[in-house]
Amino acid sequence: MKKLVLSITAVSVSLLSLAQIPTNGLVFGLTCNGNYNDISTTNAVAVSNTASLGNDSCGSASSASSHSLGSTTKYALATYPVLKAGATNGQLTMSCRVKLGLGYQTLAGSQYITIMQNGESYIRYFKNSIGQYRIEAGIFNGISYNFGYYEVKTSFANQPIDPFKWQTITAVYSYNSASSLELFLDGISLASGSTLNAFYPVEYGANDSLIIGKKTSATNSFSGSLDNVLIYNRDLSAAEVAGLSIACTPSLNPVFELNYNGNFTDTSITNAVPTYNTANLGIDSCGTVFSAGSYGYDVATKYSLATYPSLQAGSTNATITMSCRVKLDLRYQTSYNNTYINIMQNGENYIRYFKNGQGEFVMEGVVYNNNPTGGSFGYLVASAFQSITPFNPFAWNTLTMVYKPNNTQSTSTLYINGVPVNFSAIQSINNIVYNATTDSLIMGKRTTAVGSFAGTIDNVLIYNRALSDTEVDSLIIDCTAATVATKKINSSRLVAIYPNPANSYVTIVGENIVGNVSITNLIGETVYKATVTSNETKIDVSNLTNGMYFITTNGVTQKFIKE
Repeated sequence: MKKLVLSITAVSVSLLSLAQIPTNGLVFGLTCNGNYNDISTTNAVAVSNTASLGNDSCGSASSASSHSLGSTTKYALATYPVLKAGATNGQLTMSCRVKLGLGYQTLAGSQYITIMQNGESYIRYFKNSIGQYRIEAGIFNGISYNFGYYEVKTSFANQPIDPFKWQTITAVYSYNSASSLELFLDGISLASGSTLNAFYPVEYGANDSLIIGKKTSATNSFSGSLDNVLIYNRDLSAAEVAGLSIACTPSLNPVFELNYNGNFTDTSITNAVPTYNTANLGIDSCGTVFSAGSYGYDVATKYSLATYPSLQAGSTNATITMSCRVKLDLRYQTSYNNTYINIMQNGENYIRYFKNGQGEFVMEGVVYNNNPTGGSFGYLVASAFQSITPFNPFAWNTLTMVYKPNNTQSTSTLYINGVPVNFSAIQSINNIVYNATTDSLIMGKRTTAVGSFAGTIDNVLIYNRALSDTEVDSLIIDCTAATVATKKINSSRLVAIYPNPANSYVTIVGENIVGNVSITNLIGETVYKATVTSNETKIDVSNLTNGMYFITTNGVTQKFIKE
């Protein structure tokens, strides 16, 4: 689903109310909705394509064209002569949405980077000798003038641009007593005016092509992402150009969101469903039952990255935010020194605790960027030590990691409950590396036979961008009545028992379990009886004989198996 609108209004968490791309005069439209089909009436088919589908600016998978160095998509104008827009009426609009690959941050100056080229008319970036980026549009009209057979408009130094973020670039060539060219960035005019006092149509050659991701030289190919490539055989109005800008709000669109509200289904635009799950639902930090994930020994929830490639956040833009709310099981108070406790793992990227040999807890954020010149074995690790930044892993904490490019560095920042507690960097910009076939997103990852995660997890979030400090702070849960109400389920008589089967203990969770609790065997004998004083209690069953038992609390009876 694409996100082009003509009137931009405020949006909420869902994607958008959508409108159609203007179709009057549209001779080519590539919106990459899962394919490279031209959506115009031309129905052009590429004669060659070495690009691949990737994430668009709103985080939707297979909705943009991803180009590595030298990869192009080409359409022959001889096959589709209607693409020779402006050849007879002197009117042409070219537009595209683009984000450069991060490799250009270290590219030498005085370089052209052609984004799209129709015949000899183009939209491109120019990196000057002092490292500034300019946007440039050129229309080939065969008239020898200032730029040698081209009408050219270029952005100026007082118009700073960031080519490493998504932006919509549009060039409008028109004729109204004189031929003129206007250049737009995100619907705002950067340069305009008439330098030709007569009618000059656009010129094309017999063997010309429309080329997207144009390779200009062996060392200066386009690399990055492209979307919404449009060509019109007329001059769009300023209002229409403004409407080509994307109206989605990436800050409202995580690529994964798991709040455990009665199930294990992702509520983000990805709508991921677990491929494997042995966890149970438990009590969240606001005391609401069946609103968090409860994990014991060797228990995990997995989502396949092959099935949901949008979870491969940071694979093209070197940027990811991972966050979760977590509380460790008390078993870690007395054991498991020198143990990694993986809370969430996306591919080879982790948020985890490490309990060192002195019994001190360390929070770690780990990014796998396969960087050979820095980090640790291809990993960038940031650590927050309990002795330096006091935190209690046995209470609820919101843990967040933000990895992003910063000038010529890649940086990773850790936050505990919205407070930045550590920072790590390498002296290069590296995308995150995934194995697209075998990797998974895993909560409650087992790391070793004695190092499985045990505890409760909630509010798992992944963004394909870097959240700001303010946004990270907003992830903290405030258990007001309103907050609790949003997660509450009508479950006054529901009781959860886990693990089941059990070996050494069982935990009982419910909103109304305060009172007597009893365990009976298959012949009705009471083998355990106690008084419960909270909504969660743990019972030692290690001395029970293996077999089936019944737990009764507050009039609710459920069975469990001791093994």
